[in-house]
Amino acid sequence: MLNKVAVIATLVIFGMFALIIGVAFHYYGKTISQQSDISDANQAKNQAEFVAENQSLTIGILNTIAEANINAKQTMRSDVETQIVTIQAAVKDDACAVKPVPVDAADSLRRQADGLRKDSINSTTGKPAG
Repeated sequence: MLNKVAVIATLVIFGMFALIIGVAFHYYGKTISQQSDISDANQAKNQAEFVAENQSLTIGILNTIAEANINAKQTMRSDVETQIVTIQAAVKDDACAVKPVPVDAADSLRRQADGLRKDSINSTTGKPAG
């Protein structure tokens, strides 16, 4: 009888030990799975942050380019207004304004027009070269 009790007690202890080991492996597997999910979520977060930073940088660059274009256009307008004033001053004493445009004024206008044409030819079309 004592032998049966010892055997049953041993089996119960081994059964509890097996149960504890099974529970431990179960929760260990869950922990590994959760760590993998957390790692995947962190990687996705890092990629999203990288994309957002790149978009922000791109928008900043485009805004800088747009501002430079606006400043260049304002400078061109100012140059044109200066040219108009210069030409008007050069021909104001001519009552009939029949004489040709002064050479300096004509040359200045030609250079400006050539520069505008050159800038428009070299401007970006949004398509790759070639």
